[in-house]
Amino acid sequence: MSIAKYSGFFVSLINQCLESEIKKKYLIIMKFNKLFNTFIPRHHVFFVKFNEIADNIHEASILLSELVKSRTTEQREELSKNIKELEHKGDSLSHYIYNELSHSFITPFEREDIYKLTSSLDDILDLINGSAQRIIYFTPKQFEIEMISLCDILVMMSVEIKEVLKEIKKYKKSATIKNNLVKINQLENNADDIFRAAISKLMNDEKDIVELIKKKEILETIEQATDNAEDVANIIFSIVMKNS
Repeated sequence: MSIAKYSGFFVSLINQCLESEIKKKYLIIMKFNKLFNTFIPRHHVFFVKFNEIADNIHEASILLSELVKSRTTEQREELSKNIKELEHKGDSLSHYIYNELSHSFITPFEREDIYKLTSSLDDILDLINGSAQRIIYFTPKQFEIEMISLCDILVMMSVEIKEVLKEIKKYKKSATIKNNLVKINQLENNADDIFRAAISKLMNDEKDIVELIKKKEILETIEQATDNAEDVANIIFSIVMKNS
């Protein structure tokens, strides 16, 4: 082999070695960056998504309230469809938080609390959607005032949840968050009273057994949504107390 060929061979070998070292260093840097990023606080991400979920719940509760007041099948089906789309959006938001939780070393408060809060918020939306779907599938002949009132209370609870989640970022200094939580509990108590009155009226006045079963299941699903709204308030209260 000539000197030129030897020279070319060694130059090629040296280049390969250099490339290999550069690749190793690059991979090390990438791994370090990935590890470093897990230690960077990303609190704002959680708070932004909590607010988006709250907005979603509020919008869905308004649509459910409109659904029980609507007069035509076409209106009900359209409202139900919109609620279902919001429920799918809510699932995506919840999954985003779960994923962020698994990749964040530092979180604004305990991981278990973030998971519980996210799950309970998602449950409200699931129950709103469940109520809407039952109304479409069961097609009750009419909606009693008690069912309409339960839906209206759910809307009011969603307003309070929105306000609480706006304040949760500064929960240590917030002057309103505890008042909002108290309002949610009061509204849930009102919902319980209306639900019991509705069931009593249904059992005493409804002569059509099939209609009775339909309405009872719809009422129970809406009432469960108000219970879950109170669960959200209790979780947030616990977070505030543990971190104050």
